[in-house]
Amino acid sequence: MFTDPEVDLLLGPSPGLGRAIAVYVFEPDELVFANPVTITVVKDVSDLNENQRSRFNLYLYIEPNFHDLEADCTVAEDPPGTFIATCTAELDHFSMYGAIAPLDTDDDGVFDEFDGVVDNCPDDPNPGQADTDEDGVGDVCDPCPLDNPDDTDGDGVCDSADICPGGDDNIDCQPNEVPDYCDISGGTSNDCNSNEIPDECDTIGSGDFDCDGDVDLTDFVGLADCMAGPGVPPTPAAPECVGACLDGFDFDADGDVDMDDFILFQDGFASP
Repeated sequence: MFTDPEVDLLLGPSPGLGRAIAVYVFEPDELVFANPVTITVVKDVSDLNENQRSRFNLYLYIEPNFHDLEADCTVAEDPPGTFIATCTAELDHFSMYGAIAPLDTDDDGVFDEFDGVVDNCPDDPNPGQADTDEDGVGDVCDPCPLDNPDDTDGDGVCDSADICPGGDDNIDCQPNEVPDYCDISGGTSNDCNSNEIPDECDTIGSGDFDCDGDVDLTDFVGLADCMAGPGVPPTPAAPECVGACLDGFDFDADGDVDMDDFILFQDGFASP
């Protein structure tokens, strides 16, 4: 016989999870009796909550699960504060048997998973099982108890508090209390090199138009958009990006992006 109250057991044929109060091994295993034998198990179950005590029972182990013996179990309180369970069952063979209660990790009176009951916050006490947003996760363990789904854009800010849906609320390079994504999408800031960083926070120069630390084909695409010829200001597809073109590609600082600048651009060109 051995006792291990920390072991969590799978109860079959799938009612849920159980907490072992005691496990008994009768040997030789599978010895069959000519007539059923009645056993009585008495256990102190004072450390179980009321709901667990009400479902305390004996189980037969049939690998890989324990199966309900439907024993006759009663729990008596004597003296006050001490609860003793007495279970009687008929056995027809030796095997492994367990005195088991439904698992209730957070001790809130709601089983983790047992007989159709599932605790929506198994590690945090929530006896009322409140779930305001009806997403199956209880309010006390739901990072966004008012939102279903919780955080659509994945920035760690609940949808109901998200000031920049679709972008990361936590990135604000200026800072101006408006996330960069919304500065760009709202037209407050330009992003001429399409790297999702407002141009005022970028250091565009020396041919590295996208500010990724090298000069490559991506930067060449930017150069092609900016080139207009000698003595002519750049004419990018986005007119507001003239300044970015000059910052990135006017190597000779003469106010245009032309072949002279292209030659200097090639000097720094490298494969990505």
